[in-house]
Amino acid sequence: MVEKWRAALTEAANLSGWDLQNVADGSISFNFLFLQSKLIEKIIQQVLQEVNQTPLDVAWHPVGVYSRVKDMELLQNECEDEVRMIGIHGVGGIGKTTLAKAIYNQMFRLFDSSCFPSDVRSEAEEFDLVNLQEKLLRQILKTDYIKVGSVAQGVNLIKARLGSKKVLTVLDDVDHRKQLESLTRERSRLPLALVTLGSHLQGSSVEEWGYKFEKLRAIPHCDIQKILKISFDGLDDETQTVFLDIVCAFHGFREHEVTEILNACGFHATSAIATLVQKHLLQRPPYRLKMHDLVRDMGREIIRMESARDPGKRSRLFITQEICDVLQGNKGSENVEVLKVDRGTLKGVNLSTKAFEQMKNLRVLIMDELHISGDFGLLSKKLRWLSWKKCPLKCIPSNFPAKNLVVLDMRESDIQEFRLNLQCCTSLKKLDLSDCKQLRSTLNFNGSMSLENLSLGSCSSLTEIHPSIGNLDRLIKLYKHGYKLTDLPSSICQLISLDYLDPDDNLGDIKSLRYLYAYDTAIKQLPRSVEMLRNIVNFESGRSKARGQKEYIWKRSPSDTIFVANFCILFEPYILFLSLL
Repeated sequence: MVEKWRAALTEAANLSGWDLQNVADGSISFNFLFLQSKLIEKIIQQVLQEVNQTPLDVAWHPVGVYSRVKDMELLQNECEDEVRMIGIHGVGGIGKTTLAKAIYNQMFRLFDSSCFPSDVRSEAEEFDLVNLQEKLLRQILKTDYIKVGSVAQGVNLIKARLGSKKVLTVLDDVDHRKQLESLTRERSRLPLALVTLGSHLQGSSVEEWGYKFEKLRAIPHCDIQKILKISFDGLDDETQTVFLDIVCAFHGFREHEVTEILNACGFHATSAIATLVQKHLLQRPPYRLKMHDLVRDMGREIIRMESARDPGKRSRLFITQEICDVLQGNKGSENVEVLKVDRGTLKGVNLSTKAFEQMKNLRVLIMDELHISGDFGLLSKKLRWLSWKKCPLKCIPSNFPAKNLVVLDMRESDIQEFRLNLQCCTSLKKLDLSDCKQLRSTLNFNGSMSLENLSLGSCSSLTEIHPSIGNLDRLIKLYKHGYKLTDLPSSICQLISLDYLDPDDNLGDIKSLRYLYAYDTAIKQLPRSVEMLRNIVNFESGRSKARGQKEYIWKRSPSDTIFVANFCILFEPYILFLSLL
């Protein structure tokens, strides 16, 4: 008996209590009796809260309930020292709530605190999860002074305040995992996307997983979509547009090329891309733009939901089968802004330009290797970027919609001549005709006052360039190398903005020239006028690397004060002579 008394007194002595001097809200009173009364009042309130726990009403006739309660007690007793989470699930009306109440009544006195939040689903819908978190904390901690700012804050508050207590919590009518996670978080911090996908696949066979993954590739899980879309919704309209363009058409492209395309469409691409990288919606590995598969799928799902059943009414088309259906069935609409046809998508199929007739707002068109014919006046007048590599046409028709065109990429095409009136191409900044083996002569450049970049590389049939090239006051870069092109027109010296050239004649007056490349040309010797190129920093000549021949390179050091006085290139012995002052 004495030993029991000792143990009880030791336990009582170890209990923490209240400091009489600080119990009255931290103030010190000179009236000792008043201070005692305040302490007694607080003790009574606390005792009333502790003892004022009455059992819940279960049912009038709880037949067969208590045998199930015994089973639940066995589950609980298996791990007395660990957190145990037990779920009861099934169709409505089979007695889940009745059983939960009976379990609560049987066990709540064994815990330091307990609570039974009922109708979790309806309260979450009517109020929010924050309200539920506050309610749970107030019931368990027996206080009204609990305020939660957000769900994330509530999760951490529940873990911090209840982590050292033995608590029984019964959540009734839970219909979503989010409700459970916000009120009774497990101790293990998996990534949210993995948790969501895991719960989606839970209980399925390996074979069923395969089917579900195929569906998820086409239609992302709605919960993951909502989570990831939060970051997208926080972007301004222009950055959202840039994001969706990259998602649907330019994923994996080089950053400078994407920037060029988007700037051509009137966007501030550099700023938008920087924002997307900062928001972790875009990654910047060396040279190319990429994003996480889940982020990419989220963006593509946004596009799909613009018109779930009719792809022709979406703003961007990029999925092979959908493109085939839209173009072959003439199902396009004015909603389409970006259309990307991958190489080989419609191989051997000759489409009519009528397939594009309804796409009035098309601004980016990538249709490499596509065979189309008909009235090209039916193409969108708002077209800003056109990539048509390996175009089978022999000539570009005069009614081609080029008024707002900024970039025209016709590499590796069968083009022999242009009938396009460049006086109508007031916005054209880049024209790429590289590797057009059958191109014999260039068009008249008069009127193309915005052209900055002209590529005529490897045009092996090209023998001359129209003298009007000298009128391109804004031309900065001129790429040209081919075996039959022997010289440049003297008017090239009028190119006051040119700083990049590959190569030839009468160069001395191009005072702004900084880069000179002379690969694979038939030119035997550069003129003495080259000595006037005082701004030259890089000169390269010889046969191209692709042909496995030796190349000759001279680069000016930034600290050099010398300049090139004369170059003499003899291709047969592959010798480069430099005479420098």
